[in-house]
Amino acid sequence: MDAATTSAAANQSKREFLIKQHYETKLQSVTEQLQLSDGRYTRLHKEFELLKELLMETIQDKDKVARESEQLKTRNSQLQEELAAAKEDTRAQVEMMTNYMKSLDQGR
Repeated sequence: MDAATTSAAANQSKREFLIKQHYETKLQSVTEQLQLSDGRYTRLHKEFELLKELLMETIQDKDKVARESEQLKTRNSQLQEELAAAKEDTRAQVEMMTNYMKSLDQGR
């Protein structure tokens, strides 16, 4: 019985060692996966932050362009009005000069 007990204890000890080794290997594998996931998360988070900044800059640029476009449209309208007024003034002056020239011709 003494040999059987020793053999059983050795088998028990060997089983415990194998189970411990199995779980240590499993724990190491899970730890490695966690480290890889953390690395991926860190990389993706940095990329997300960069894209977020780029998006914010793009939105600001878009708003700036929209404001500038409105200002240019307003300025264009003002210049169109000034041009129309200048054309009308020039037309009136030409008409007045034409009438004056006609009156000079008729006076001869």
